[in-house]
Amino acid sequence: MMIKNNFRPYRQPKKSNNYLIMYVSFVIVLVFLIGCKRESVSPPEPKPVDPPVLVIEKANYYVAPDGSDSNPGTIDKPFKSWDKIVSVVKPGDLVYLRGGIYYKGTRSNYAACYLAGKSGNPGKYIRMWAYPGETPVLDCKDLITASGVVGLRLMNSNYWHIKGIEIKNVYQIYNTSTKRGTDHVGLAISNSSYNIIENIKIHDIGGPGCGIAGTSTENIVKNSDFYKNYDPYTVSSTTGADYHGGNADGIHISALKGTVNTITGCRFSENSDDGIDMWQTDGIVKLDSCWSFNNGLDHGDGMGFKYGETTVAYEDVTKRYTSHCLAYNNKGMGFDQNDADAKMEFYNNFAYKNVGVGYYMSKFNLKNTFINNINYKNNNPKALLTAESVNTNNSWNGITISDADFTSVDMTGIDGPRKANGNLPDVNFLRPSSNSIVIDKGIDVGFPFYGKAPDLGIFELKK
Repeated sequence: MMIKNNFRPYRQPKKSNNYLIMYVSFVIVLVFLIGCKRESVSPPEPKPVDPPVLVIEKANYYVAPDGSDSNPGTIDKPFKSWDKIVSVVKPGDLVYLRGGIYYKGTRSNYAACYLAGKSGNPGKYIRMWAYPGETPVLDCKDLITASGVVGLRLMNSNYWHIKGIEIKNVYQIYNTSTKRGTDHVGLAISNSSYNIIENIKIHDIGGPGCGIAGTSTENIVKNSDFYKNYDPYTVSSTTGADYHGGNADGIHISALKGTVNTITGCRFSENSDDGIDMWQTDGIVKLDSCWSFNNGLDHGDGMGFKYGETTVAYEDVTKRYTSHCLAYNNKGMGFDQNDADAKMEFYNNFAYKNVGVGYYMSKFNLKNTFINNINYKNNNPKALLTAESVNTNNSWNGITISDADFTSVDMTGIDGPRKANGNLPDVNFLRPSSNSIVIDKGIDVGFPFYGKAPDLGIFELKK
């Protein structure tokens, strides 16, 4: 049986000649206009990008260099001293510090600013912030004494959020009777917990830029810079010999056992002793995305990351966590165990061009963990680890690296301005090149990554 095909092809109806002439004329004119437009009109200029809008929350109190502590602390009649606020703030309050130079505050206690005995609550921090777009600077050059002094002391105070300040010039003074100088500190946090220290700068201190001590736990120091701290008059406490530069670290942590303190997104550079030192810390320290470079002057050790002495052995307890940290061009070791008798974990770190060993972690037969790390061009090319360590997918596990594996080995920008949100700057330094051997050579340890597996080192190549 034959099936009839009912399909009929579409036929264009005939147009009149007048209609055809009009159509052709329209096409010619359109082509002409398009051609003229291409020849005569330049590409549009890109629209200017508006600067980010500063969100300025109304504060409870204001402080300004030209204020007075007898004022009510309003925006038009601000206080003058940072520590004046201790007498008035309550949990949840916001205090704005206006930009400019501040000198010694109203209290003595060997501190330019003394914040003691006043706490916020969970979810209701006492916020002492730089006024948006401005930088308040605590200049301690007039705080002259041979006794140990502090720029800002946070003592027995919890739930503070301090953001956007700068502390400088806590000078170490020579004591003619003891023939030495007492170490000073830029920011001292003692017996204080649950505090956030954010986006601060501390420099030119005659001792550690920041010290965390005592029963201080769950503090977070983030997106901050500690640099050019130097103690020129220190002598050895055991021999009495010159030990100039031997105690000025970027950060010094000496917290008791049971504590946890986190340092993230920070830079430690050109300090006369170490970038960060955890001497006699029995608590837990977590380090993430920190850069430590160019440390070590005079008698200073010059370690990038020094993991300290523990007062007792913690051979089955992990007390140190380090991830995505860079140790570069330090006078001593990049990552130095020192006398820390506790387990440690290292993920995606990079030791580059340090004068000593990149990773010196070979004491006490500890079962440390090393995964996805890079060790490159340190004076001693080996990573010195215990035989018991978990040690896999690192650059020293059968991978040969060259300069071509990185977009740049020039440190330009490493000490440059931070991003608007306070994060570390984007740099090409030690970032994997497109054909780098380190790409996808890691294993998944819980951090975000691109591609089929994590890259080795501190940076991921976006694919």
